[in-house]
Amino acid sequence: MKNLTIAVIGPYGSGKTSIVEQLKQKEGLESEDIVVRSFKQRDTLVNLVDVPGGLDTPEIAIAALSFSNAFMLVIGADNPITYQLGEFIGILDNMKFNKGIICLNKIDSADKETAIKKLSSLLKGTSLENVEIFPMSALDPQNIADLREKLISIEVEDKSNYPAVFTVDSGFEWSKGAVALGTLLRGKIEVHKKLIICPEPLTKELEVLSIQVNQEDQKELIGNSRAGIGLKDIYPWYLNRGVELREEGKYKDVKEGKIKIELSKLYKNKIEEESEITLINHWQNVNVKLSNIKIENNILNADFSADKNIAFDENDVILAINKDLPIRMFRILGRAYIY
Repeated sequence: MKNLTIAVIGPYGSGKTSIVEQLKQKEGLESEDIVVRSFKQRDTLVNLVDVPGGLDTPEIAIAALSFSNAFMLVIGADNPITYQLGEFIGILDNMKFNKGIICLNKIDSADKETAIKKLSSLLKGTSLENVEIFPMSALDPQNIADLREKLISIEVEDKSNYPAVFTVDSGFEWSKGAVALGTLLRGKIEVHKKLIICPEPLTKELEVLSIQVNQEDQKELIGNSRAGIGLKDIYPWYLNRGVELREEGKYKDVKEGKIKIELSKLYKNKIEEESEITLINHWQNVNVKLSNIKIENNILNADFSADKNIAFDENDVILAINKDLPIRMFRILGRAYIY
């Protein structure tokens, strides 16, 4: 079965959650900041990760996108161009996302051609330039049926041969240890496979004893899939958001080093010596201080030291942000590479 995890993002008032509620067949994870709903269409299981529309916590949108293999950007046609939309587009562009769909919702309350023209102009030159814009209404059953078909037709890269990475949302107690709830981003996990919990100081080898997808037992899990994984000899309080399960020897786990950031052209704040920024990799949020900064051709190179370790491999998309800036300032520095 094909598995799709789709991050659903969009400004407040766009009708994003209304669309998700119309699409869903099954409830899923609910937390303070994300809600997961799912539907099954023929041979495809789609998990919809509904992200809050506000931008007081851009790291939530970045994290949800990082463990999704496609996106659905919802925009209200009655108010298509907003500051919030600009930052969402900036996040997608810096992550180089181009797999997904843009839903121009509430099309019955606006001039369709004018709304599409304005939006197309805004997207020009970004990674979203060639992504389909789908004019629709969340109240139209045919639009919802068409949207389901469009979502399951999204083609994504097969990452089953990559090193396994399972990012944890939460955990709960189990008779043999604990169950980790989360998403297998890529790779493959089988029952009895050995994985390392990370980042440091949580470095311990764990054995997978069970796998459940939609409350059904499985013998293996192939990315990109949401699941519960039963782990031997671990307490549930170690399975907090930000913890990951990876294959031994196939990732790095550091607290300091050198960093390169491809700076966003929209980021206007001055970057000075000893500047403090945040690196986001999946649910990992790491505060770092930059030193020996050199900027040339919109590329920043620097040394960094962090408040805690960050685990990553070459396939991860790490974004650098400045959370201290006011909401109405663009806070995405750009894509970061640690070496």
